[in-house]
Amino acid sequence: MEFYLSKMTVLLDNMALAGCLIPLLDLIVQTLTKLNGDYTFIVVHLADKEGLSWIGLQSSLLTFEQYLEHLYSVNNDPAWYMDSGASNSVTNQASNISGTLGTTSSQKSGKVPKA
Repeated sequence: MEFYLSKMTVLLDNMALAGCLIPLLDLIVQTLTKLNGDYTFIVVHLADKEGLSWIGLQSSLLTFEQYLEHLYSVNNDPAWYMDSGASNSVTNQASNISGTLGTTSSQKSGKVPKA
């Protein structure tokens, strides 16, 4: 995000040097529309915010990026899950099943016996 925002700032400065001033609202809209789907929440929030400055936009996006990085680091690290005490006695792996319960012929065939 930092690289993207600095790139936008350089483009803004270059346009100003060429005599083409970009309105702040256009800069904000252009910056927000180029973000990927991970940023949808913050884009919606910032798009409705009145009086947003370029510095304020950058600060909000960088803060949100830190939030996303934290979120992804927590979700990719299985160590945070509480130990449920589950073992291979609860499994969908047939090799871990040492015994079976009896089944009736109707359960094996999938047919319901007539009353």
